[in-house]
Amino acid sequence: RGWTPRCGVKGGRGHVFGPATQLYKASEVFLFLLYAGHIYIYIYIYIYINNK
Repeated sequence: RGWTPRCGVKGGRGHVFGPATQLYKASEVFLFLLYAGHIYIYIYIYIYINNK
């Protein structure tokens, strides 16, 4: 359902590749949050050291 040879050839968003695409997007968001979290931690440490 929803899968066509054309989509399959492109490696696109066919029925087969749907779950994998969603998983990839989810992992992208997770990595972004992880990256942003690191920046906030560094800022927090920087402020903490400077206020000693």
